[in-house]
Amino acid sequence: MAEERESVALRPPEGSIVDTRYWHLLDDGRVQCDVCPRACKLHDGQRGLCFVRGAERGRIKLFSYGRSSGFCVDPIEKKPLNHFLPGTSVLSFGTAGCNLACKFCFPPDTLVATTHGMRRIAELFESCGEKISQHGGGIGLPGSLQAWTRGGKQARVAKVFAHHYSGELLALQAACCPPILLTPNHKVFAALRSDLEDVRCIAAAELTTDHYLLVPKEQAGNGIRIDAAGTLDTGATLLVNVRRVEETLYEGPVYNLEIDDPDHSYLAPFVAVSNCQNWDMSKSREMDTLADRASPEELADAADRLGCASVAFTYNDPVVFMEYAIDTARACRARGIRSVAVTAGYMCAEPREEFYRLMDAANVDLKAFTERFYYKICGGALAPVLETLEYLKRETRVWFEITTLLIPGENDSDDELDRLTRWIADRLGPDVPLHFTAFHPDWKMLDKPRTPSATLTRARHIALANGLRYVYTGNVHDREGGSTWCPHCHTRLIERDWYELGEWKLTDTGACRRCGTAIPGVFAGPPGDWGARRLSVRLAARMGTAR
Repeated sequence: MAEERESVALRPPEGSIVDTRYWHLLDDGRVQCDVCPRACKLHDGQRGLCFVRGAERGRIKLFSYGRSSGFCVDPIEKKPLNHFLPGTSVLSFGTAGCNLACKFCFPPDTLVATTHGMRRIAELFESCGEKISQHGGGIGLPGSLQAWTRGGKQARVAKVFAHHYSGELLALQAACCPPILLTPNHKVFAALRSDLEDVRCIAAAELTTDHYLLVPKEQAGNGIRIDAAGTLDTGATLLVNVRRVEETLYEGPVYNLEIDDPDHSYLAPFVAVSNCQNWDMSKSREMDTLADRASPEELADAADRLGCASVAFTYNDPVVFMEYAIDTARACRARGIRSVAVTAGYMCAEPREEFYRLMDAANVDLKAFTERFYYKICGGALAPVLETLEYLKRETRVWFEITTLLIPGENDSDDELDRLTRWIADRLGPDVPLHFTAFHPDWKMLDKPRTPSATLTRARHIALANGLRYVYTGNVHDREGGSTWCPHCHTRLIERDWYELGEWKLTDTGACRRCGTAIPGVFAGPPGDWGARRLSVRLAARMGTAR
């Protein structure tokens, strides 16, 4: 990367910037954030990987206090929590930022088709008039730069991302195109030889010589002629056969773009590739996406007024905005409203203790049971998540449940499911509820198919065989897998169809009416009747009007 220009982060309103506790000074003058295992080491003016925590005047500060991407009333089952106040509503909100991240990028010399010709991707970053510094790299805001999408349309380049990378690059050689170097997880639009009409986004690491890459004909070369010999002409596009995929080691800067277009694609240089998937809300790098605001006391007031039994810190991980979450939980506790953390569990020991002291319930996202998955897909590690789960079980009274999103071909093998569920049974006990949820490719990894219902059922059977008593399937209509069953007499105690409750055979204290077996969880009388409704709430407008 060329010598980095002085960069200034977009500064939120002063009321959103607060001091934090978990950091220490390093001998070289930097400040290390000690909230999560990433241990970001920052100079003044730099932000951590989460982007909402950063160094200022020799201290780590939180830059998103009191600000949110929006507030919404949800069913508690959506968190998902099946043994915590079933049927009740929860006021949900999140901020911006996340401390897990995927890596999918290009090295500096990669050419990108812009409306001003082919330009090196590093040059696009270097030419940005404004940059936001972050740990290990930066974000360039290019202004009026336009690129070509896979549909042959012009689209604004919203951001250029840069960070350091050490690992494998793939050299992708396709017919009639110059070779492309890219990280293994970067997505490329391609189709298999056996079904050329099914063009989808596929990770570079999964491409073979049976794949054809998508090259738009109109504006694809931006004035450079493409020899179509040996390609398949589908009308608006060419399908170009992959001839070779080779691995090479690389250490240095890598780059990616975010395209302001529903297609989220650009051409590098002729081949259609997916843009940076950090465009979604949970990975937002822009403080101005936080369009709503509320103080902890206002949140507690709103939850009370809306009839919510709890408040959930969700949408992005509350670890990165823990000060805001803790103050809100304290304000809610004073009103008898419970607090719920929906988290990936990636947190250091000391802040974890303070955080969970104020939480009543949690759903921990156990993404997989291999370090490979955490490192390659999430840019993190499995061990700290397992430590959080054991801490919750042994050291707290927090009610917690676990969710694993099953992604076909990534974390759904019998062997991995067996090891994961045996670990839960052995280390956490048989009564911790486990949710296996279905992956939908329209969310993120577009190259992966939907999780079949049969996969969820298979995972549930493996977990039950390993001694877990409360195993659920999610994101599918499955009354069998979504319902709660008595482990002693096998009576269906809570019937569920997605978020809707049906038959109810529990006492007010949470025992089976037929045999008296106590069901672990938090139960408070008859079930709520919120159902599957989702109610969006604008608190800033409401609070402003009230004043």
